[in-house]
Amino acid sequence: MDTRGLSVFRREAAAATTRGRTVLYTTQIPELAASFADAVALVGHHSIQILDPDRDFARDPHRLESLILAAGTP
Repeated sequence: MDTRGLSVFRREAAAATTRGRTVLYTTQIPELAASFADAVALVGHHSIQILDPDRDFARDPHRLESLILAAGTP
């Protein structure tokens, strides 16, 4: 997604959550998930791990990346 598309997505996702909606999206970019997600789900090896961005990786994309690699997800 380019910068403009990401900006629109963030704005629309924030508006949806303000209306009480849940927004699910997938990404292969840890920096994106770390930057604004309320929760991150790692799916792999027949399991799902739910992470709190503030508690579990302090919104640090490098820490999130290490968690992803440790979980064995691609």
